[in-house]
Amino acid sequence: MDTTGGSFIFLKKQRTPRGSIFRCLSLIFVWLLALVLAFSPTIIKAHSASNLVLSYDFPNQTLNITITHVVADPNTHYISVTAILKNSAPFDTILNTSQPTADTFVYRHPVPAVDGDVLQVTVTCVAFGSLTDQITVVGPPPSETEDPTITIETPTTSITYNTDSTPISIGGTASDNVGVTGVTWDNSATGGSGAATGTTSWTANVPLVQGENNITVTTEDAAGNSGTDNFTVIYTPSVVDPIDPTISITTHAQVLDTDTTPLSIGGTASDNVNVVNVTWENAATGESGTATGTDSWSVSIPLAEGSNLITLTTSDSSGNTASASITVNYEPPTSQPGDDTENLWVFHATLMTIGFVLLVLAIVISTGMRKKKWWLKAHRSVGLLGAVFAILGLLVGLYMVSIWMTPHFRVPHALLGIITIILATVQPVLGFMQPKTKKIKPIHRWLGRTVVVLMLLTIIAGLNQAGVI
Repeated sequence: MDTTGGSFIFLKKQRTPRGSIFRCLSLIFVWLLALVLAFSPTIIKAHSASNLVLSYDFPNQTLNITITHVVADPNTHYISVTAILKNSAPFDTILNTSQPTADTFVYRHPVPAVDGDVLQVTVTCVAFGSLTDQITVVGPPPSETEDPTITIETPTTSITYNTDSTPISIGGTASDNVGVTGVTWDNSATGGSGAATGTTSWTANVPLVQGENNITVTTEDAAGNSGTDNFTVIYTPSVVDPIDPTISITTHAQVLDTDTTPLSIGGTASDNVNVVNVTWENAATGESGTATGTDSWSVSIPLAEGSNLITLTTSDSSGNTASASITVNYEPPTSQPGDDTENLWVFHATLMTIGFVLLVLAIVISTGMRKKKWWLKAHRSVGLLGAVFAILGLLVGLYMVSIWMTPHFRVPHALLGIITIILATVQPVLGFMQPKTKKIKPIHRWLGRTVVVLMLLTIIAGLNQAGVI
């Protein structure tokens, strides 16, 4: 500023190049900051998958890749690359343009592999990051085809054995490369069989009959493979047992009439030594078999139409036998319960429909024909007749249910029906009382309409119950 001559002169300050450079740099910084802020949502949200789980379906030779990649939009932010290595060598690379869901999803890829193969998977996010996991393929265990073995060791290791006592106690061992699950025995001479006690070391008591008893023991493993051993026991009682066993049928009389088959029969058997078995035979069918149990036995026997002579026979260890018989007259039922209700159902539906039509007609007469001198008589007669038809329909329905031997009023149709019939019975009574008590008139009128509606609902429910609608 110059003050010479009493005046003020202002000198303009010159800008330096340094200030211009600073402003330019500041402007560039602002633009860069704006770009960073503009793209910051994508940069901040970019991340790799949070979880990767691999599993291998050996029967279908399929690699299951379960990926957890939580995103806002699976169409713009997704797993773009899935790279598969098999035994460290590239196997397949799958390129994606989106992911199925916004969180967890599964990719299934066919990858042929054998037991021991190593599969490695790397999944890469389209924006940023990757995740890797690997799995060793485990094949199914080899099928178990080796049969177990079983050996009879007591009372002998020979193929024959003589004894004078019954039952005989036998025992032995069983083995398998995986494991023995059970041991059973069978005596073809008696038809008896059972389970032994124990598995790898087992015992059993087997009833015998006089003479040869071919006894077979069988063992099984978990795969169903089996092994057997057998020997013949010759049973000769030291003292001949002259006493026959006894058998009786306790469930039925000696003569029985029935309309069901098969017939269950039971009873008891006894002997001074022991009962070996109980067998049955039906002469009418030619069939036979062995009952369940000995001292207390039971059996279910098929019957032929007409007379069936059924014989039950018990044997003791000396070969002594005893028999009991029953004659069963079997007549198949001509019809099953309810077979004759088809016509009754039509009759029931017809009566109810006629009753419904008559009640509707009674309402029509009372509302649209009051100018006729005969309307009241016609109204009463038609309404009363409609109630009678409805009651008859109810009685037929009750009879049908009694034939089926099922509880009454257990379905909506039946419940609606009984309510409707009760109201339909009260309705004509109120009609005849109407001239004496004027207050009954609106009740009678609205009750009639209610009965018609309820009867229509009952008919619909009945048709639905019968499967018509």
